[in-house]
Amino acid sequence: MIKATKIAYVSPPHGELVLTLIHDANPRATLTLDLGIPNFTVFSMTLPLAEGEPKAMSELIAESVHVLLDEVASFMLSMEYEDAVIKLIYATVLTCFKGMSQEADTSKEQDESGQDPTVKMFEGTFDIPMDFINETQRKVVTASTSATASSKIRRDPPTRHIEFTYSPKEKIKAIDTARVIRQYRNRSLKQQPRPMYVIVYNQMGRPTGTILVGPGKNFKNELLHKMKKSSVDFTEPVSFVNEQEMKSSPLNGIPRTISVGGMTYQPESVSGGDMCLYHGPQDYIVKFVDGRSQIFPGRPTFRKMRQLNFPVPTKRYRWTTIPENYLKQPKPHIPEEEPKEAAYEDSEKLKNTVQAESVDKVTKDLVYLKPMKTYDDLVPLDILKKRLLRDKLADRPIFEGKMVIDRIGHRGVYEGQFKLIIPQYFIRRYGVQRDDGTFSVYHLRRDGKARRVGLRPVPAEEFREAKPIGEDDANASGAV
Repeated sequence: MIKATKIAYVSPPHGELVLTLIHDANPRATLTLDLGIPNFTVFSMTLPLAEGEPKAMSELIAESVHVLLDEVASFMLSMEYEDAVIKLIYATVLTCFKGMSQEADTSKEQDESGQDPTVKMFEGTFDIPMDFINETQRKVVTASTSATASSKIRRDPPTRHIEFTYSPKEKIKAIDTARVIRQYRNRSLKQQPRPMYVIVYNQMGRPTGTILVGPGKNFKNELLHKMKKSSVDFTEPVSFVNEQEMKSSPLNGIPRTISVGGMTYQPESVSGGDMCLYHGPQDYIVKFVDGRSQIFPGRPTFRKMRQLNFPVPTKRYRWTTIPENYLKQPKPHIPEEEPKEAAYEDSEKLKNTVQAESVDKVTKDLVYLKPMKTYDDLVPLDILKKRLLRDKLADRPIFEGKMVIDRIGHRGVYEGQFKLIIPQYFIRRYGVQRDDGTFSVYHLRRDGKARRVGLRPVPAEEFREAKPIGEDDANASGAV
């Protein structure tokens, strides 16, 4: 189904004011004003009809026309029409009403067999001023592209309609109709007999609540507070045995938690409705828009993720923190029973136990895990050779090695004792060995140039598994 969208505004040449009198079990009168405004075409009013008092009802209908025009003027003021245009359309419609008479009864155009004695309609037409048409084009049709209009929340229903009701008695009198009409005369929006509410949408396009328009409410501050709320729709938590399983399994939506090898990652920030940042005990996980996920040793920036060729949309540039009330999880119902402290301690101990095959080195109180790969930071060889020529190291062989990064540790059990577990990560880089056995290691800067790591040369024990690169590696690296 193709949805048609109006992209231009063509105003009718004539406006129309219609008065309908209905004499049935529920006598009423209806006023309808059509000014040809798109998406806001009709202003209407319904009021009780006091039968048997034509003179009093004639005066009350005239007063109702003023009420209807007051409503039209309020709408035009909210849309910031020019004052001169508001006065002009007010006078034009009022003149049209004063010119309406019994000669405008549309039922006279029909023959006697087609006339309906219970319904009488009086129509009046008038020329719509060109100034009103131009203002409608600027303030209503094209107002959504302006900066002023985009910061407002308006109530624009398809039909502007006011209906006056009264609890029916045996017979409606003119004074009853007058009392209902005058409840709405000369009152602001905050003083209307019935309260008015505004629906607020946040920056992600989801409703966050309603605000009451009335006395005693700080409308502007409440509006800004509700607009800034981030509504996040979490999916079910996911769990993986290790990092490789997580990378090979695409994620749907934004999981409430991600567990990898016994470590739990909680959502911290979002960027759009399909990209989320999770914070763990010592590192971070990013869930990307295409479903893949990646562990980062530090809090990743958008520039760094784009530099590493991760699928980050061009319009994403910052993280939005998730409010705490969206991160609260409902507490599961736990049946009342005697606590089993020993069983709980055993489960926690088993959960945080570190196996010997995953340990790199052990000190008195610290246990270092084997390094895990994060990303490559290899400088293209043509750029690296220019930097080596500047550092007077151009005639030396180039080595490829790993530099280890330590992260924040967590408590765990190793060989039956509680120790501080330190995870390690490594980054692959190029370096050149100096005469004293140390290495000058280089990484790629943001502007595409090579930069030496640290102010001093790197000791050989910190540049692990250093091996010279061959011609195939050189060709592959030069093509990057």
